Amino acid sequence: MRLVTSNDFNDVYEIYMDKNNNPYLLHEISDQETFKPIFDGLLKRDQFYAYEIDNEVACICACDYGIARTSHVASLGTLAFKSKYHGKEYAQKFIQSIVNNLQEQGFKRIDLWVEADNPKAQKFYKKLGFKEEARIKNYYKRANYDDYVDEIVMAKLF
Repeated sequence: MRLVTSNDFNDVYEIYMDKNNNPYLLHEISDQETFKPIFDGLLKRDQFYAYEIDNEVACICACDYGIARTSHVASLGTLAFKSKYHGKEYAQKFIQSIVNNLQEQGFKRIDLWVEADNPKAQKFYKKLGFKEEARIKNYYKRANYDDYVDEIVMAKLF
């Protein structure tokens, strides 16, 4: 695990634009020029992690830290893998290493949001000890979809 750098643009773009990942990420399919400011914003997050397999960025996850009264909270987002690595338990190792790192830094709560129409991700997070805390109705709207999707808030407390 390491931090994403500007040199990782192509790998992050590939992960974001993958048809299996993109519906569950914040931004729609776009060309590289349109994605560049999005990528630059991701680099400004508190931590933007990459997980490498054979010197290739295989997975990404952004992390934001709370401030003041929420300084004990870390929030995970933008978790996605290249398709060729799906189902090989790398995600579990990657997220567990992030969780361990955050716990060692003194965070007492890690939260994340997952779409209600993504039961595979929900099951994965539950396996890692995250528990569902809330459902936000009609929170997420994908381009070219008629319906809104509920968002589920999950958290792991130490």
